[in-house]
Amino acid sequence: MFLHTPSRIAALGVVLMLALMVRNYIQFELRRQLLAQEKTVPSRLRRPTAKPTTETAMIPFARVMTVHVTLDGAPLGRQVAPLPPAALVVLEMLGVSENVFRTPPLRIFRGPTTETSGM
Repeated sequence: MFLHTPSRIAALGVVLMLALMVRNYIQFELRRQLLAQEKTVPSRLRRPTAKPTTETAMIPFARVMTVHVTLDGAPLGRQVAPLPPAALVVLEMLGVSENVFRTPPLRIFRGPTTETSGM
């Protein structure tokens, strides 16, 4: 990645700062809810913990797969493999429905345009 102008460097700094703020919020809220509800999630060593890092909490989502089903080019929906129990606990603690994996809008790739091709 080449950032040739100060404004692009500043923009990248803002994006990184926002990403860290989201990461820290997820960790704070997850730990708070786990302690309040006396629940745990597996740590990296597969031991139960009520104080996971954000990275540890995301491990159960690593194998989540979504399949887009279409018939004659028309989208019929999405099929999602069952989520692991630890992933369901994380979603519950963060107040996020499991349906986020089933209902996001389908995006159809239409190929590069002059705006996205970088030319």
